Amino acid sequence: MTEHKIPCHPSETITCISIYFADSLLRSNNNYLIMPNFSIKDSLDQTPLAVALWAGLHDIARKLMLGGASVNDTNSEGLTLLHLAVLRKDTPSCIFLMDNQADIKKRWA
Repeated sequence: MTEHKIPCHPSETITCISIYFADSLLRSNNNYLIMPNFSIKDSLDQTPLAVALWAGLHDIARKLMLGGASVNDTNSEGLTLLHLAVLRKDTPSCIFLMDNQADIKKRWA
């Protein structure tokens, strides 16, 4: 099976198109369409949401969450985005994640 990679830098246009497509699928009765996977990871084990957060693109991050991206996804080491934001000393992303229901009780595996 081919592993899919996300681009290194998020594109707002592609993000918005993907979220619009996901939203239209939720409203559709067509069972043959494939829902975009916002939990897909790149070669650095980062989701599109993580890439947006680390780039400081919180508006795009919010749109990704509306499309189904999870603030509680973990990487291969069991770290959530909140763990990573704390390790990066990224206060704006920590606040963003906590404001958007990041699990503050999840322990590092």
